Amino acid sequence: LVILDVMLPGIRGFEVLRRIRAKSALPVIMLTAHGTIPDAVQATQMGAFGFLTKPVDKQELLDHVRREPLDVGDGARAVATQVGGHAFEVDVRDADGVRRAVDAAVAALGGVTILVNNAGVGDLRPLHTVDDRLWHRLIDVNLTGTYHAMAAVIPVMLAGGYGVIVNNASVSGLNPTRGEAAYSAAKAGVIALTASGALEYGPTIRVNCVAPGFIRTPLTAVWDHHPEAFAPIGEAIPLGRIGEADEVADVIAFLCSDAAAYVTGHTLVVGNALTGENAFR
Repeated sequence: LVILDVMLPGIRGFEVLRRIRAKSALPVIMLTAHGTIPDAVQATQMGAFGFLTKPVDKQELLDHVRREPLDVGDGARAVATQVGGHAFEVDVRDADGVRRAVDAAVAALGGVTILVNNAGVGDLRPLHTVDDRLWHRLIDVNLTGTYHAMAAVIPVMLAGGYGVIVNNASVSGLNPTRGEAAYSAAKAGVIALTASGALEYGPTIRVNCVAPGFIRTPLTAVWDHHPEAFAPIGEAIPLGRIGEADEVADVIAFLCSDAAAYVTGHTLVVGNALTGENAFR
């Protein structure tokens, strides 16, 4: 089981990890475009088989080792050494790097049957102020990174005769909010990529995606700090509140399970499937 997780706007992979580990004994590898030492420690404490990330800052590693001594190594390697697991370096924007990471995971685990693409970054600003660098960052992580992971894992799943892919999109990919042009375009692309994958690789591989609405995560803590400013958002949602990350994780776990054996090519909105969530625009 490979989880792609960047702890930025979207769903924390740790929530997905916790839910799936509670229902399955399959080994789990956390795969992130940019993780930290505490993230790696948390992943392994929660039962992850390994933690895949880009090289971390050396000073951050040293500071963490002083607080919680590790045996040897650099970032994920140090954690993997302690738990007897496997660690790899990858950036989801790097196609060759993702392929190498998947190949290494297959060699270590004997195959890959589930892929959850959860890497994502966001930004909020008017379209004409998005420079070329930011545009490519939003597209490359959110859309191209999803493509890279799918392209690397699909041959493995086809060879194994079974596979499940769940991509993390957004309601913004269905009904864009003001100031999220690049992000919304990328997430709309993820939705289309999901449908294409389902068409091309069924019945061997099921491909679905979730489209979360407004979800509370550590990166959206500003909502709690300024409740008066964000109250209209909650009021515009038919359920009357902002969602929690574990509510999305439950849906992802469902789509990965046999309970969703006849579900493919579907974009499942988690939150409000109507237009109410975007009323604040």
